[in-house]
Amino acid sequence: MQNKDSYSMVFALGFVTTGGFKQSKDSTDLTLYYLTDHFSNTVEGSAKLVLLCIDNMLVSKYNKFIFYVHNLGKFDVIFVHKFLLVYNLTVKYKYVLDPLYRDNQIIRLTVKLKNTKIKIAFVDSLNLLNSSLAQLVIDYKVEKLKVFSLIYLLIKIIYCMLVRNQILNIIIKI
Repeated sequence: MQNKDSYSMVFALGFVTTGGFKQSKDSTDLTLYYLTDHFSNTVEGSAKLVLLCIDNMLVSKYNKFIFYVHNLGKFDVIFVHKFLLVYNLTVKYKYVLDPLYRDNQIIRLTVKLKNTKIKIAFVDSLNLLNSSLAQLVIDYKVEKLKVFSLIYLLIKIIYCMLVRNQILNIIIKI
């Protein structure tokens, strides 16, 4: 989304783990972040929000997890990669980044905390679910509820896909 000065900003983001290795197969752990709950409505606040989310993912509980992000290579990775690189260059070198490209787009971004073994990866789920979110809602018969964020919608779609296909984990070890 763009603010009045035409800068692209992140206003909301989050992640979900379903049936992870330390959770029961039916448990779901949802974490959401909204810009105005944590920081000022500025480009700097937007960057801090992304870093807060990433830092909360880079913990031993999620070590070696893969987080699937729909359309990662054409949208989300632009923010994530940029903010992590800028932080490394301007504040301190904290994140070791290992992108994997296909056709000049990042389809996987592995992020490791410097001097630790903790790492996570973001993988583009568009390679697995080759449809728009709107089409996935139809294909997986997601109920048309009032949806307050695209994050919730994507989580609902992926959850329906996992349940219907009887796949136990959305998050797997690297």
